[in-house]
Amino acid sequence: MPTLSARDNIAPAALPQKALLLDEPTRGVDVATKLEMQALLDGLAVDGLTILLISSDVSEPDE
Repeated sequence: MPTLSARDNIAPAALPQKALLLDEPTRGVDVATKLEMQALLDGLAVDGLTILLISSDVSEPDE
């Protein structure tokens, strides 16, 4: 069974939801993809989605 990329894991966030839980969403992705994912998450947060992001990178939740 093929594995999903980290970006594919965010796709369900486009569906109507109240909250999104992400566990290490940018672990193992390149810098460009990480920045793209952060922009997508910022947009979802501005639209009112609550995002709980779990990360071992202490700077990531602040970005």
